[in-house]
Amino acid sequence: MKKNINKIYFIIAFFVLFNSCEKAAEWYLGFNKQPDFFDGEEYTKAINVFGVIRPNLVEEEQQSFVRVEKTVSSKEIEFSDSLSLKEASVWVSFDDGTSLKSLNFNYEKLEDGYVDGLFKTDGLQVSAGQTFTLECSYDGYDTVFASTVVPNQPIVLGASIKENQLELEIEEDETAHLYEIVYCSVSLGYHTPVDGKNKITIELDSAFPSQGEVYIYAYDKNLADYFSDVTSSIINLNSFRAPYTTVDGGFGCFGSLNYTKLIIE
Repeated sequence: MKKNINKIYFIIAFFVLFNSCEKAAEWYLGFNKQPDFFDGEEYTKAINVFGVIRPNLVEEEQQSFVRVEKTVSSKEIEFSDSLSLKEASVWVSFDDGTSLKSLNFNYEKLEDGYVDGLFKTDGLQVSAGQTFTLECSYDGYDTVFASTVVPNQPIVLGASIKENQLELEIEEDETAHLYEIVYCSVSLGYHTPVDGKNKITIELDSAFPSQGEVYIYAYDKNLADYFSDVTSSIINLNSFRAPYTTVDGGFGCFGSLNYTKLIIE
């Protein structure tokens, strides 16, 4: 009798555990987010952009860019040489303080071919508080519109390295929605301001020197929301993720950032 009761308890425990694991797997792999039916051919034909407006690290090197691609079906992608729309029309408008100006971003092919589909322009000067508006078009596709306001330059109130910890205190700023910290050319991750408290402490391993250059990048809301969505999907490892966009008329993100450079000695 006792053995039978133990068997019943085991069976009940097995089904409870199996059901819990199944629900955990469903959440972790994103089974509950899959569309009801997908044949690989149904998709939204649209322009997909990723653009960043920013001040240049080096005066002679233009670092603002817009990347332009097209969406394709899952069956078409293996037959496509490139997703880039090299003939797209890319215009960025802004107020330089005296008048409204528009600059044409032209397709730029990199020599190493590592990144395809980048559009850049010459002579763009970027300042905090400026509003930039993107208009991107290509025959047969809806025109993409988006705008961004450049965040303020981060103001560092304190910075030091103590016992393998990089400690930073950044002045509260409502234009910055996400910070990226880069120390000695290595990204140390993203940090979201919490209730205006921007005291950031980062553990450093022994490979980092006790002094060096620190870059603090402040992201606008568009970039912050876009990166937050992407990183959350990586953590969850969903096999399916609904498209997220900060632009109108297509997919992708058009945002801006600002930065501060300091040297810790």
